[in-house]
Amino acid sequence: MSTKPPNVTPVSVEPLTRRNTSGKVYKRSSAVEVQISAALSLSDEELVSRASIREETANGYLQEESLVYLIRTSYQRKNNFLCNKLSEILLTRCQEQVAFRVRAIEQKDDAFNDVVRVLFEKILAPDNSGDFLQVRFRFALKRISISIFHQYYRDQIEERENLRPSSFQSLDGQENEKDDWDQVHVAIDSDLPVEDSFSSVELESLKREALQILKEPIRTAFILHHIKGWQIESNNPKEITVSGYLETTPRTIRNWLQQAEKELRKWRGDHHE
Repeated sequence: MSTKPPNVTPVSVEPLTRRNTSGKVYKRSSAVEVQISAALSLSDEELVSRASIREETANGYLQEESLVYLIRTSYQRKNNFLCNKLSEILLTRCQEQVAFRVRAIEQKDDAFNDVVRVLFEKILAPDNSGDFLQVRFRFALKRISISIFHQYYRDQIEERENLRPSSFQSLDGQENEKDDWDQVHVAIDSDLPVEDSFSSVELESLKREALQILKEPIRTAFILHHIKGWQIESNNPKEITVSGYLETTPRTIRNWLQQAEKELRKWRGDHHE
């Protein structure tokens, strides 16, 4: 006499409720929905083991969006063991990305900790303010990191300006850096993502972050040529040029500018993730 296998009732996943700017409710991907539903039927130990899988193509891999839901659920159920373990795993995954975003900050450790604080405040919030983390986690994390970066960078600039004249001392000392900054979009803004719009504050921090990846004297050559509009070389002996100011050959300056463009293209690609 054969017996039918028992019916397995799929575990329901709580829907998202927050709406985007178009008025549509955020929606998880089908893959994330399936992962969450399957994970909710596992024991705590099994779930931790599943979440520890790092290879994205491996069977049982849980996306970050799924981990956010599971961390939130375990927190609400007061399952401290599971909540802490899953949080550690999520933090390990995003540690490199956050460290990259705040690398130009002098107090990078404090900035890193603030990103983590804001991230988990959103994940564990009693309302739906963190719903987007279950839709596009890495982009949401990037936005948080950029916001923290801007706060620290602004404070860093203000602190420096309190200690020295507010001029661009690495150049001629006559023009204010803020006056030149509006010109940087010519070289950087053209490849910033359009699909997900940034505020003017975030754009400014993005541009400042872009220049931070350039090392001296390449950074100064880039600013002199692309922002201040100096010529690389000139037949007029009275005209101040980039090569003359930096006391090197025009060929070297061109090589430096090519290197700057290469590094900025790489930076742009990272911001299209």
